[in-house]
Amino acid sequence: MTDKTSVYFASSVGNSRENQEDNALIANGRILSREEVLYISQSRQTYELAYECNLEDNLIIAVSDGMGGHASGEVASAISVGYLAENSRRIFDPAAITKEALKGEISKLNRYVVESAREREELHGMGATLCGFVRKNGELYGFNVGDSRLYSYRGEELEQLSVDHTEGQRLLGLGLLSKDECEKFPRRKNLYRYIGYNGELVADAFKIEKSAYTTKLLLCTDGLTDVLSDEEMTEIFKTNQDIKQIGKILIERALGRNAGYGDNITLILIEF
Repeated sequence: MTDKTSVYFASSVGNSRENQEDNALIANGRILSREEVLYISQSRQTYELAYECNLEDNLIIAVSDGMGGHASGEVASAISVGYLAENSRRIFDPAAITKEALKGEISKLNRYVVESAREREELHGMGATLCGFVRKNGELYGFNVGDSRLYSYRGEELEQLSVDHTEGQRLLGLGLLSKDECEKFPRRKNLYRYIGYNGELVADAFKIEKSAYTTKLLLCTDGLTDVLSDEEMTEIFKTNQDIKQIGKILIERALGRNAGYGDNITLILIEF
């Protein structure tokens, strides 16, 4: 255990997308700028950033995968992470973070995105996933809407902490589909919760329990997890110690798996 938290960020437009519609709140209020998003789209190169934060610092880190096509998905993801950055002082204001407070903030964000889409015709139908965590006073709380994911790796075990808000996962959880049936289900990727949902949105919020092990957290959009299995990602974590090296291999492996197809990929790795 050190007195620093290491953060590694990487993002790629993928093999077949024209635009980068992912965004992220990387650390200390830092989100991707419009220029950085444009660079990722046009260069077709993986964009990387690395940070170190003090362990005692309050911290919000998140990823967001925009939906809606063209500029509207890009706008939705930028609004989602930008809202957290702009309102971080209020989020951290109470003596302690609570699950209900996190859910309330995400509900406010959702209403803001819905209103923004109504006001501008070109943004009608925009939406985004949002997945991340908040740390205050040594306590960690995760939150999630959609199918971007939060994993923890400790004691050589990779565990998905978030739950996908997809029709496939919902039916799987209800026991109405087997894992094999879910893989073949045509609507398995359809989201039933997302930022931009025209109704009362209830996000998932959950406490991340402390561990005696050194903990690595992985936040990622589905451009990574649609390509790499949890088992394959676990092996990458087991055989590499440095989070930068882990992140590079994850992105390279995903990009190389389907040369002719591939969604935007964004990941953030954090080590405590």
